[in-house]
Amino acid sequence: MSGPYSIAFVERSTGISRETLRVWERRYGFPAPLRDAGGDRSYSADDLDRLRVIKRLLDQGYRPGKVVPLPVAALSTLTRASARREKPPRARPGYLEFIDLLRAGDALEAQDWLHRRLSSDGLAAFVTGALAPLTEAVGDAWAEGRLTVHDEHLFSEQAQRVLRLAIAALPRGERPRMLLTTLPEEQHGLGLLMVEALCGLHGARCFNLGVSTPAPEVLNAARRHEVDIVALSFSPAYTRRRVVPQLQALRAELSAHQDIWAGGRITRRMRPPPGVLFCPTLDDAVALLHRWHAVHGVGVPG
Repeated sequence: MSGPYSIAFVERSTGISRETLRVWERRYGFPAPLRDAGGDRSYSADDLDRLRVIKRLLDQGYRPGKVVPLPVAALSTLTRASARREKPPRARPGYLEFIDLLRAGDALEAQDWLHRRLSSDGLAAFVTGALAPLTEAVGDAWAEGRLTVHDEHLFSEQAQRVLRLAIAALPRGERPRMLLTTLPEEQHGLGLLMVEALCGLHGARCFNLGVSTPAPEVLNAARRHEVDIVALSFSPAYTRRRVVPQLQALRAELSAHQDIWAGGRITRRMRPPPGVLFCPTLDDAVALLHRWHAVHGVGVPG
């Protein structure tokens, strides 16, 4: 498809919500969509490509005000500079081989590669020692222009399939009961599956709602499933100033015995509100789980 694209298509393709697109249109003058015969916004292929580059930069920690107004040439320069700052993940053995599989569009071979690493490493080491840094390596390759957006989407889809199969094979956990999701406008779901895999290995029973769940539905699900922990993931692209107020609002509505964990790199330099625990890394999440087991006198499965 070469366009024009509806706002719904752009939202699905980029992970940028339609509300955010409208705000950027008013605040920064981009995107500046045309209108179709029905008066609805209509985006060009150039708009879509530029928005994808902007989304990648936001995921790397840039603020919208810095990148959204930039022309394409400046955005390309910024993505190359960002990629050069993070070399170690791409240097790991086997990652270049995997990236070549993505570039070739070989979905089955890419999935087989992931399955082989899972079989050789075991689930815990696969998630923390292979999949997490591989995610960074794929992102770097995209930023450098060595992978396309659909290559990156192929990786995410294959990784999620492998993780779901591994999670389905785990023994059913009992405690704690964990609800996993993201709030609206947060479209990154691979991290949720990584946390589900690691916590499932350590005896948790997880209810993964996927991404972009409205706060009232998070509360309803927490009550219905009688969870002990509500775990939320925030990527660097999430609006930073909204994190703490939204967590405070959830804290006020949940029962006192229900913990809130918030994870993602965005939480590294933030102070959690009272009654909320931050776990910026996967290892932090596992450490919190062990602490929960100790406090509640629940044995950790062998």
